[in-house]
Order: sequence, then C-alpha cells, then structure tokens
Amino acid sequence: MDHLQKLKNGFSSELDIKKLEGKSNYYRLRVGNYRVLFTIRPPNIIIIFVIRPRKSAYKR
Repeated sequence: MDHLQKLKNGFSSELDIKKLEGKSNYYRLRVGNYRVLFTIRPPNIIIIFVIRPRKSAYKR
C-alpha cells in the first residue's frame, strides 16, 4: 500500500515505474513480484487496471 500512496503523490525516483511498450500513457509499477498496471488521465487521475503477480499481470 505504501507504493500506491507514493504513486498518488506523483512519480518518484524511488518507485520502479516504466512505460509499457506499444501503449499510450500506460505504465507499470513493480512492487516485489507484483505488477500494478495503470494510466494517468488529466487532471492527474490515476486509473489502476491490474494488481497481479508478474506472471499473469500482462496476460489478457
């Protein structure tokens, strides 16, 4: 939960965030073996799509 609170406060260098390839404005946050997939919509609204273990986070 600490990672999500930090994400809410803005992108921080201490968070492992990467932009997803082939997707516009889609990102992933790494939290141990879990991945949080999210997008940011104006004005600074974070929409979380998935919180899953790494193995299944990217599967549709």
